[in-house]
Amino acid sequence: MRGFRRLDTALLLVGILLIGAAFRFSGLDWGEGQPIHPDEEFLRQVTTAVRLPERLSLYLDTANSPLSPYNRGYGFFVYGTFPLFLTRAVLEGLEKAPTIHFLSPWGGGPDARMVGRALAALFDLGSVLFVFLAGRRLGSRWIGSLGALLYALAVLPIQQAHFYTVDAFANFFVAATLYLTIRAVQTGGWGSFLLAGLTTGLG
Repeated sequence: MRGFRRLDTALLLVGILLIGAAFRFSGLDWGEGQPIHPDEEFLRQVTTAVRLPERLSLYLDTANSPLSPYNRGYGFFVYGTFPLFLTRAVLEGLEKAPTIHFLSPWGGGPDARMVGRALAALFDLGSVLFVFLAGRRLGSRWIGSLGALLYALAVLPIQQAHFYTVDAFANFFVAATLYLTIRAVQTGGWGSFLLAGLTTGLG
C-alpha cells in the first residue's frame, strides 16, 4: 500500500513539474534578441565578455581572473556571480558543440541571453520541487503537491523564469535553504545544516 502511495505521489509530482516546465520553457526566445530588459542585457554583455580561466590559480588571482567583470571592463557589478559563472561555463560548452542550435534562435551560435534564460527556467523549476518537499515535510504529500502546483502556476515566477536575471537563481537557493533548514530542525542532521549553509551562500 505504501508503495502505491509513493508511486501516486511521484506521478503527481512529475505531472506538476511538467506543467511548470511547459510554462517556463515556452517562449524563451521572446523579444527577438532585442535588449528589452536592462538587467538582462547587462548580464548578457558581461557574460559575453568574461571567460573561464585556464587554471584554478588564475581564477583565484582576482586582479587577473578573466571571470571577473572588473577585469573585463565592467567596474560596476552588483549581482551574485554564480549565475554569471554557470551561464558562461554552459555557453562555452555549447560553443564547442556546434550541432546544438536550439539555444541560438537568432543565428550566430549559442546566445548568452538564451542560455541564461534556459538556466533561469530550469532553476525555477527546481524551486517547484523544493516547495513540494517543504510542504510534504511540514504537512503531508497533498499539502506539498498543492503548494508545488500553486507555485508552478504562479505568474510572477513564470515571468522571472523568462529573463536572464539573477532572480530565479536566487529564488531557487532560498527555497532550497528553507527546505534544508526545516529538515535540519526536524532531524538534527549535520548534513542538512551544512547543505543549508551552502545554499545560503550560493543564494
